[in-house]
Amino acid sequence: MDVFVAAKMNSTGWWNLSAFVAVSLFGVVNKFLMVVVNVMVWDKHASVVGLACLLSTLVGGVVYQQPVTGG
Repeated sequence: MDVFVAAKMNSTGWWNLSAFVAVSLFGVVNKFLMVVVNVMVWDKHASVVGLACLLSTLVGGVVYQQPVTGG
């Protein structure tokens, strides 16, 4: 599904930023849920350190703010 949404966005141009953000958010949430399912279902998955790194990058993305420019 991501491929079709990305192709549609490419054909209409990048002027629709909210659609880009929605697709990016959908992709990140989807990947995070797949990691959670992987940890719950299979024995061989990412280490605790790897999962902690993943979680720290997600938290960093949530708390990040653009710097204020002078003007």
